[in-house]
Amino acid sequence: MAAISTPLIVLLGFAGVAIGALGAFLLARLKASHAAAAVPLVSLLVTFRPLLLPLLAAVLVGLFHLGAVVLIVGAALLTFAAGWLLVVPEASRLRAVGAWDLQLLRRHALWLALLVVVLTFGGVRLASDRSLGGIASALLILALVLWLLALVLRLVSHCSSWLRVGVAFFVAATVYRLAAAIGLVPGGDLISDHLSFLDWLLPVLAAVFIVLEAVLDVIAAKRGEDPHGPQQTECLPNLVRRIRSGALKPDLVRLFQGLGLGVALLAAVVLLAAAWIGLAETDQPGKRLSTATATEAAEAPTPPAPSSHSSDQALAAAYSPVLAFTRNERWSPIPYGGYVDGAVLSGPQTTPLGSHPNVEEKLGVGCPHLSSAPCFRLSIRCPAGNKRCSGARPHPTRSDEGLYREGAAYVRVVRRDAEERLEARRDIENVRRSDRWPPQAFGPEGPYAKRLSILLQYWYFYRYDEWETHVFAGKLVQRHEGDWEAVTIGLSDQEPLFVAYSAHCAGTWVPWEEAEISDRLGGRTHPVIAVAEGSHANYPRAAQKRSPDWAGCQGAPKGTTTLLSYASNIRDKTEYGWEWYPEEGGLHLVSENEPPMNFPGYWGASEDTTLYGFFKTTRLGEGHGPETPSEQPLWRTPVTKIFCGNYDQPDLPPSLPHDYCPKSASEKNTSEE
Repeated sequence: MAAISTPLIVLLGFAGVAIGALGAFLLARLKASHAAAAVPLVSLLVTFRPLLLPLLAAVLVGLFHLGAVVLIVGAALLTFAAGWLLVVPEASRLRAVGAWDLQLLRRHALWLALLVVVLTFGGVRLASDRSLGGIASALLILALVLWLLALVLRLVSHCSSWLRVGVAFFVAATVYRLAAAIGLVPGGDLISDHLSFLDWLLPVLAAVFIVLEAVLDVIAAKRGEDPHGPQQTECLPNLVRRIRSGALKPDLVRLFQGLGLGVALLAAVVLLAAAWIGLAETDQPGKRLSTATATEAAEAPTPPAPSSHSSDQALAAAYSPVLAFTRNERWSPIPYGGYVDGAVLSGPQTTPLGSHPNVEEKLGVGCPHLSSAPCFRLSIRCPAGNKRCSGARPHPTRSDEGLYREGAAYVRVVRRDAEERLEARRDIENVRRSDRWPPQAFGPEGPYAKRLSILLQYWYFYRYDEWETHVFAGKLVQRHEGDWEAVTIGLSDQEPLFVAYSAHCAGTWVPWEEAEISDRLGGRTHPVIAVAEGSHANYPRAAQKRSPDWAGCQGAPKGTTTLLSYASNIRDKTEYGWEWYPEEGGLHLVSENEPPMNFPGYWGASEDTTLYGFFKTTRLGEGHGPETPSEQPLWRTPVTKIFCGNYDQPDLPPSLPHDYCPKSASEKNTSEE
């Protein structure tokens, strides 16, 4: 195939360059005819103009996250843009040429009615297909189908001459190639494997036809003729008569223009409906945990002062969170030993290990002198969550005290006075900060900087992470081996202050008074953590209006992908399906100098994000599992990470300071990311 197509590609490439050079030469020589030269390109852009309507609707959805004032102002501006810059000019233009002629509609009523029936049936079929992820996701797919239909209708309306038929054909072929690349239509693998030259050839051929039409228009304009009138130039009369003759009757051109505009409007409306339903979806949360109302909270006994607990173990047990999982969650926190025992260690081996190394040997490795952590990986070589190696299982049915008790939590207790003593010792002994010494947990940032004296970090290890959702292009799946998530509780000597919840690369925090507290274990000191299905992200409460901030994870401004997440059904699912708490003896105090926190590596080597399209599977990215907690910013500088990093900040009461992030602290946290 390559031997046959290469000469043809070269020939067409030279032809395109030659035609482009000729067109550029004529445009440069015939300055008075610049307007005529621009007509073909401007006409194509006008053809695409209504297709911007769904995009404007998508921008409007994105404003939901930015507050009422921004939403109102943005909606007004977008409505003006859609109405006066797109709809009104199109409607006026079509009315001027008689596109709204009732006789024209009657002549084509049969196939128009058939089109309406097909769209209605398709919409109902999509809405009833539960495998698509609900009505919101189905409507989003329908909006995409309508947008593509509007594109086809408008391209057909562009075919007023055979030259424009060529432009429309190659533009449509380019769009088809893009759709095939993500699996929306068949042929993606065939094109990628054997016809990859089409990626650049199709746009080039479309440009060649546009330039050719512009050249002929310039020649006609120079001779004083209407480029699109009935006159024919004496230059190349036979060729011009053929390629500039009408390929589609004028009444059909007008009809397709009007239909394209109407379908584009319908696509925008359906997109808004999909987003609205997606924002309002609740997905029937399970039985709610017993949570005190505002009146009951005021009457509830005050939690005992943190300083009253005799040991770190007692303090950790007193505030250990309760995790709320969805009914379909397949993983819960486990002891790390089982994972490490069956995992393969890879990396720079500095100390020879036995033929069958145990858990302590695997976690006790050290990076070479010239290598920085993390430099090792622990992989169970598990490709998917439905494999036995992932350890997936149905949610439990038995419980004790209303809780399902199993697994383990690893607790780090950091006291300000102890850290200050260690810092003083570091200065006296001149120990390098790069050595495995307790990092600086406390800092001047945050609304509780003066009162914060104790940090409790509860780290939970999951054997596997697999999150999936249905999007407009198919099913999106993100998975990786191993998963470390954390809940951080800040205490003063007298009372609890805040709870911080990790979620993906960031998280959120709330004052203690706003956290949901479980009364199943007594004492009202155990926060309830809503854990997202599959991704294991932590949230203060279970609700379906959750959109992971993928932009923030990539360093972009927070919230910039909220629109894409909502409209594409990319949401974390949380509900009160069943509650989890560590088994007796399952709370383990840890430090960075002992297993598992001293392991200088990644917990997993098979992270990937895959789009299972309707006709093609596309791997969007791959990497590794999470780093050992002690290698993460949330461990090294938790106060800075939570209050001045990329965690969501709640609305604080006037009694708390609001300006608590020095510029230097923000820059420091950003550099650590």
